[in-house]
Amino acid sequence: RPRPQGNRPYLTLFAHTRRNFPARKKLDRVPATDYSRPAMKKTLLSLLVLVAFATAGFADQSHYQRYVVGARASGMGGAAVAGGEGVDASYYNPAGLAETLHDSLSLSANLYGLQRYRIKNGLSSGESAKSDAFVTIPGALGGVWRLGDRLVGSFSVFQPNRHSTGEITSKDNGGRLYSYSTEDQSMWIGPSMAYKATDSLRLGVSVFGVHSSYKTSEAQANMQENSMLNAEMQFENTSILGMVGAQWLLPYDWRVGLALQSPGLSVAHDGKLSMAIAEEGKTLTYFTDDLDSKEDIPMKVAVGIARQRPQEFGYGLDLTYHPSQSHKAIGMNVYGQDFNYWIRRHDVVDVNLGGEYYILGKFPIRAGFYTSFSAAKEIERDDALATSDIDLYGATFSIGFENERTAVNLGLNAMYGDGDDISQAGGLDDDDGSRRSDATASEILVTLSTSYYF
Repeated sequence: RPRPQGNRPYLTLFAHTRRNFPARKKLDRVPATDYSRPAMKKTLLSLLVLVAFATAGFADQSHYQRYVVGARASGMGGAAVAGGEGVDASYYNPAGLAETLHDSLSLSANLYGLQRYRIKNGLSSGESAKSDAFVTIPGALGGVWRLGDRLVGSFSVFQPNRHSTGEITSKDNGGRLYSYSTEDQSMWIGPSMAYKATDSLRLGVSVFGVHSSYKTSEAQANMQENSMLNAEMQFENTSILGMVGAQWLLPYDWRVGLALQSPGLSVAHDGKLSMAIAEEGKTLTYFTDDLDSKEDIPMKVAVGIARQRPQEFGYGLDLTYHPSQSHKAIGMNVYGQDFNYWIRRHDVVDVNLGGEYYILGKFPIRAGFYTSFSAAKEIERDDALATSDIDLYGATFSIGFENERTAVNLGLNAMYGDGDDISQAGGLDDDDGSRRSDATASEILVTLSTSYYF
């Protein structure tokens, strides 16, 4: 059965097609629209399944935090379960909202930067697959309002995932062409509430509507064999999830936090798939706007410990656990035959560590470290549908200015990881095989956040 898919933007559909229906074996000499003959139908079914399953591999389904969102958290490596406050707390631990002293509006917590991915021999023997994409990510937006002496409310928007890739290349002096592009993102929108239960205990709850979208396209042409392939796929999914949290204030400025996030409940999902393959004047096409596709968000358990003294210093450590999970990501029925593609993840524990120090009580300097370990299993050598298996490590840094009315922070989020992926030599080469290859991923993002207090 198909393995879980991850962030692999170079899975060449044409490589799969060549292995299962080589260009040297010409298409049946029948009209392109005549799918009644068994040979033609069998070929079409094979191609569709390969395209649908292979295309799904572009989405990043194996990492839970590629970058850090939030104004203060983005400088502290995402360590905010025990020490998070303001809009950041809505996402990491809503109990932290209870520490809010003033109404506030966070106008922006944006990220700007470069996302890069490499697979050795990814396109052909001796030619690595490469992608460089400049992205703009509206990381967080929201407001916090005091509703009483003990009750605080918030409404926020977060974009914890956005990934873009693309490439256009050729070989044999333009005799073989290849291009692809992908866009993978999700957005969390919803309210939060926090209550100061006692002098030392804060409780909170968040409810988010999560909208995920994914688009990909891939095209190949081989002029020597007079063959072409074009495939496009997109799907959207809307889910609802909840989060409950608690913070305990301890002596000597210490505090402990706990946050539990429920699995996502999919309430709406749909997808589209179109494909065309041509050779020697014969064409096979397929289109559906009723693709059964969805993305399940796994549950999360996060614990943290922090020590902080307002306007002086702070530091914290978080551990986040995602259990193993599997779900059907794509289902399709072609001429009465059902095809299902499953995503399977193993359990993962990630770390977030960060600290801050205030100069003159107005200029915070923050730094942090975080991990985003892959939930994919080890790649087998010739598993053409395997996911990328790359463990990611990130570092954050920010400087800022704060007074009674405003807070501005400028920072940097850098991430790097190496591991294994599947190269598809058949994409631009005569070798139709797939093999495990070295792969690297990196990101450099500049963060900018502005908040106003009332």
